[in-house]
Amino acid sequence: MIDLDISKLKAISSGATEQISHANEKKSFEDTRFWKPERDKNGNGSAVIRFLPSLEAGKLPWVQVYDFFLKGQNGWYVNKCLRTIGQPDPMSEYIAELWNNATSEMEKAELRKRNLRPSMQYIANVLVINDPAHPENNGTVRLYRFGKKILDKIIDKSKCEFPGDVPVNVFDWVNGANFKLRITTQDKFPNYDRSEFDQISPIGDDNKIMEVAKAMHSLNEFVDPLNFKPYDELKAQRDKVFGLGTSASHAPQQSYTPSSFESKTNEFGVNQAPKTQATDTLKPAPWEEDINFDELMKDI
Repeated sequence: MIDLDISKLKAISSGATEQISHANEKKSFEDTRFWKPERDKNGNGSAVIRFLPSLEAGKLPWVQVYDFFLKGQNGWYVNKCLRTIGQPDPMSEYIAELWNNATSEMEKAELRKRNLRPSMQYIANVLVINDPAHPENNGTVRLYRFGKKILDKIIDKSKCEFPGDVPVNVFDWVNGANFKLRITTQDKFPNYDRSEFDQISPIGDDNKIMEVAKAMHSLNEFVDPLNFKPYDELKAQRDKVFGLGTSASHAPQQSYTPSSFESKTNEFGVNQAPKTQATDTLKPAPWEEDINFDELMKDI
């Protein structure tokens, strides 16, 4: 029972004006930690950013994540993929089973048309150097989602493929390089071919480095098993969305095999292979073999 008091009642009612005036406003669920470049009406955009290193020794400065946004006959399946953390994933198993059972080119073409695959992204900390569309972002440390095209540019910069090339760890505080992001639109999808790294330059003096480091965001939450739904819950949702009965056969649960860029030690000399308790080997999923990753990033 609420303890009623006339003065409190009047104060509560008169003070509710602001809440009522904003009652119908659409709430934003956007994670403001993330930054993304704005594109103009022609689908083009540009910015200058600096990829930031890991604050923990032996860890990559980015994380790789898989997410599913798939429509079935009974709604949408929107979940994080357990392959991100090196565990068996029921949706991945179902897709693998569909591909294993597709014996004709017509069946395979139909599967490609259904586009049953996850969105694959990388997430890293960046310092926004120049955001022409939103200069208020300049100087801020944000999280940035990017695809394989940009990752390839990062890896290529760390190699010496031609005489005279100097390997550059673009994440380095002192000997790194700013990234000139140039986005064009080709076939309705963003294209990053014209993006490139600038000359080697320090991010600033020691005080600047400390200032930026203190503003960085942890990447651990994106690969923390506690932030993923358990296998059985995901399987139940998958079966409901795609109308799968309990008698449906599914691929065996197996462990994760790192892809080519997830070898035990990468170009930056750190171990990045996800840990797993399973002993069997999981074959690469269909989307890990022949796929246009930039196409998956069209809505990012």
